[in-house]
Amino acid sequence: MAKKNSSARGQNDVWSATPVTVADTNPHNLTPFSMQEFDYIALQLHTTGTTLAGTWTIEGSNDYSPGGEYNERPNAGNWFSITALFDSIAAVTAGAPTVRGTNALRSIGYKYIRPVFTASAGSGTILGYPSAKGAE
Repeated sequence: MAKKNSSARGQNDVWSATPVTVADTNPHNLTPFSMQEFDYIALQLHTTGTTLAGTWTIEGSNDYSPGGEYNERPNAGNWFSITALFDSIAAVTAGAPTVRGTNALRSIGYKYIRPVFTASAGSGTILGYPSAKGAE
């Protein structure tokens, strides 16, 4: 069977068309990415700003809905940590913009996933680039 590949075209080439500003220690989510047609995903996670420090985690949800598709109503969903399903993501330390990469270690069963950045200090922006693959 042919494999489907995606650089997330149609879901935004970049997870957030506008970088998400981080200026506090609250968790900041990137837009959820649909895994409904894919099994595996690799993520490239960016931070900007020379004072920004913190950690990335990955969450999954089966009841999130952006709305609109098949007349579904929007639903914020319930999100669960699935960071353990991915390669280790090094913490972001202040001093320079960073790029972190991670790859799913096994098939992802959740309908949607999203990266979450929680700052421990500083301010800047976050951005993510996904690439997903799966059986057709």
